[in-house]
Amino acid sequence: MDRRSLWLYAARFFQAAAGVAVHFFFARIGGVSGYGTLSLFFSLSLIFNNLSDFGVSLNGPRLVAQGSRHSWLTAAVRWRNRLAWASGLMYLLIAWIVYPGQFVVLLAGLPMIAGFSRQHDWISRGLGRPDRAALRQIIQSSGQLGGVALVWWFNGGIFSALLVYTLSALLTYLVANYRWQLIPKRSTADEMLTFASFSAIQWPVFAGFMAQHTSYMMTIPILTFLAGSAVSGIYASHFFLFTSLGTLSVITMEVFMARPASTRMQYALWMTLFTLAATVLMLAAHWYFPLLFGTKGFQLENSLLWLNAALLWVHAGRLFWLNSLLFAHRLKTFGMAGISGLLLHIAAWMLMVVSGSEVNPQTALSLLLAAEAANLLVLPIIKKLTGNHERVL
Repeated sequence: MDRRSLWLYAARFFQAAAGVAVHFFFARIGGVSGYGTLSLFFSLSLIFNNLSDFGVSLNGPRLVAQGSRHSWLTAAVRWRNRLAWASGLMYLLIAWIVYPGQFVVLLAGLPMIAGFSRQHDWISRGLGRPDRAALRQIIQSSGQLGGVALVWWFNGGIFSALLVYTLSALLTYLVANYRWQLIPKRSTADEMLTFASFSAIQWPVFAGFMAQHTSYMMTIPILTFLAGSAVSGIYASHFFLFTSLGTLSVITMEVFMARPASTRMQYALWMTLFTLAATVLMLAAHWYFPLLFGTKGFQLENSLLWLNAALLWVHAGRLFWLNSLLFAHRLKTFGMAGISGLLLHIAAWMLMVVSGSEVNPQTALSLLLAAEAANLLVLPIIKKLTGNHERVL
């Protein structure tokens, strides 16, 4: 692994530390109920940001590194911008209709969703400059931490904290594009790549990527709708440990996805080592959980801790076996596998609601873990159904 790639790990470590500090202040600003509302925004933002990204952040670095035609790159930038506006509008409608009690707070998150298409870290990674992406991420995390800390210091509310958080992210997107000239210029030939041509390449990747993140992030919106912000806040405070520590596996995937010559054995080795480290840190939560979240309704649940530790390994398996399909350009299989995991999770929730079972954080996390594990087991069947005839770019 080269020195520039290690910058991404450094950025992730810094982001994780800054993220912990940001959530430290969020928990004290809003308590368990307010934290549930903030976590609702984080879940919705990831879903809608992935909608506007259209899978480009996943396979874009590899295509840029392989020297794919300029028209694809400019089309990716153009269509991500347009999808971001549509995504922002959908976010507002869902927040207004489904979560009227949290709508005002959720409104503060709009800048980060509508402006997400301006984040072009994937271009930097594809050009062999992951250090630039890392620097932007570090600056973003620093600005968000400083802003939220100031809101807490001056006794501000959840709305102010979230607004500062999202505006800090948007500012780094714009400054990075200006500083490094990441947005490619259009040419006459670029207009030949229509959305139909662009989506023909991206659709399987987008479907699988969108399904994956929707499956992981939909629990908090469901819990908030069915049981309220306080219950989703309990779940979110434990799930935050998973999302923070799970970034070690995600950045490993990002590094290897941008390196065409990488081998599966190298990928597996680094994935295993970092997942093991994340598990140790997860199970040490008894030492730092009370310090992180405070006393405003937060309490560490051992059952949720162990379920999240198990999810770290299942998630690493997903990133290795499913995302390795992209190494071989098995885009159709990747898309179907992602959709399969989402459908399994939705089916599990439907069975639970129909059976009248209690809706609580432990049950919700168990459904996600079971759906993800089952999806890995049916992956060989999906591979067989799609066959060996995959679209090669």
